[in-house]
Amino acid sequence: MPKSTLTRVQGGSTDTISINTDRFAGVRTMQRTGELDDTVTKIRVTVQGHSDLNGIYTGSTVDYAHWYQQGGNGQIANNGLNMEQESVHWFIVDPSDGQPDQDTDPATNWGGGITATRPWKVSSTSGVVIKPADTDTIHVHRTGTTNTGDQEGESRPILSKVAGGATFAFAFYDLFDIQGNAKIANIRRSGDNATKTFYAKDFSKSVEEWVGAGNDGYVRFWYNQADNETHWVGIDGLPKIVSNGSLIKDPNNKIAMDGKGARMRLSKNETGTLSSDGTHSVFLVGNFPTYSNATKDNIQILNINSSGNGGANNTRKPFITINKIYNRITSAVGTSNVGTNSTGNAFATYTSSNHQLITSIANPNKATNNNEIWLDGKGVSSVDNNTVINTSPDTPNTCFLFDAGETTATTHLSSMIYYPNDQRINVDALHHNLLNQHIIA
Repeated sequence: MPKSTLTRVQGGSTDTISINTDRFAGVRTMQRTGELDDTVTKIRVTVQGHSDLNGIYTGSTVDYAHWYQQGGNGQIANNGLNMEQESVHWFIVDPSDGQPDQDTDPATNWGGGITATRPWKVSSTSGVVIKPADTDTIHVHRTGTTNTGDQEGESRPILSKVAGGATFAFAFYDLFDIQGNAKIANIRRSGDNATKTFYAKDFSKSVEEWVGAGNDGYVRFWYNQADNETHWVGIDGLPKIVSNGSLIKDPNNKIAMDGKGARMRLSKNETGTLSSDGTHSVFLVGNFPTYSNATKDNIQILNINSSGNGGANNTRKPFITINKIYNRITSAVGTSNVGTNSTGNAFATYTSSNHQLITSIANPNKATNNNEIWLDGKGVSSVDNNTVINTSPDTPNTCFLFDAGETTATTHLSSMIYYPNDQRINVDALHHNLLNQHIIA
């Protein structure tokens, strides 16, 4: 991967920054480190040979003020300004034991002139490195806005070079940077039951022309664009993609299949597609109304489960449903005891009449916020009690999409992406890309 490097000298330390110059598409999240100046009240400190003193230190904007370690006993202090010698002597110490000793460990104390009003305003010793604690998030956006002059189906990649590792990746457009060559769906035509496979390029035009006026088109296979051959296959009624010769679009004008009365199943058992602890990141794009007219109280949207519970209370990784009684979306995970309680599950109450992007990220290794839900890119629900590990990484063919028992309310689905890992570090970039791709405000 082509890279360029820059060298930055600041505050007595030298950093080398690598910049990827390879072509990328979509949205990339990068971090920019702030600067050390007189307005800083938080710094990051590393002390050679004294790892207990490493960490974040806070202080004030007052000249020669002391700095205090957060979550520890460390202090960066000085003996006051020596007016006669016009100098100040800085040192780092743990007052509880007096270590490190300034005489035996001189690398942990340093001096400066009268202008050394902050501990970084001198040439720091090799033993103590002070850097800014805060960073800014920068989004580099190379996903074009919708242009009706584009050739239908041209690649608008979301996965390529943005956040790898998805094991399930489905959409009605090309998710990778291969100019619309992705295999999208196998469709059955109502008039004669003929079937045909369609690709991302010219998808809308090709499907409508082939299905033909007056006919309906149904999705038999929704092809996985990730690096495995596990696809969604229709079983109990096929979701519809063409109605009376016209490609179906949801109420927000997105190309989407209509899952009313349908259900799809993963086409085969697959090894290693899930995490070995229950961590996951799921992104569902479609139209998810409040379901007030639904036949059922709980409508199943997605059920990803493992072949065994792997020491957890159930196999869910996760089970996403919408409850019309409570007007909320649920992400059920392996911590929950089936049929007895909802420990570990996250519940997101609707904030509008319908939502278009559901995100579920769970990580039982985290002490807090270990099961979270975002709606349309905004975090709305989080719990701290999803703590049970599921070590089973394999998927059976009993993972389902849609709810065949719901024959009244319609669920439209445009895209589904699943990572067997925690994508919080990339969630803003992924949301930005999905919201832009599907024109979700």
